Amino acid sequence: QELSAKHAQMKRILKAMKSGDFASANELEIYLADDMSDVRALAAVSLARSVQLGLPYIDRVLKLLSISFRKDPSKKVKRAVIEALHIVDAALCSMPQEEDGAMREEADRTEKERETIGQDVYHKVAAAADHMSDDDRRRALEATREALRRRREQENATAKDRL
Repeated sequence: QELSAKHAQMKRILKAMKSGDFASANELEIYLADDMSDVRALAAVSLARSVQLGLPYIDRVLKLLSISFRKDPSKKVKRAVIEALHIVDAALCSMPQEEDGAMREEADRTEKERETIGQDVYHKVAAAADHMSDDDRRRALEATREALRRRREQENATAKDRL
């Protein structure tokens, strides 16, 4: 039941990507760390499909897939990652070379910005968390997630406008 709900959510995310909305791409990344191996396997293939649909963070997807392959104990997930890598490879081969280069440059630039922003937010929250109660920490974590989600949506909208 939980698997089918998560599967339906991943389908909705991919459907949104077909229309050019990449704001929820990070939800697919989160599913790579799910407790259920079926969900992790499905998330790997869904991430690869998002590259087919034009997700500009190809290098990030490849990095996540390689980490999943190395660290995930499930053989089912490893097979799914191999399938996902084949999908990404086929997507890159069918992509015009100048588009591939532009997407990689955009992805590299966005990834560096995201790492900088993420580190800044992490250090601010970590420093503040030392003096907070559990409820305050939970609220701060939720606010941080919301701020990062809004920032990702803004980045994706900017990337979409550039394409």
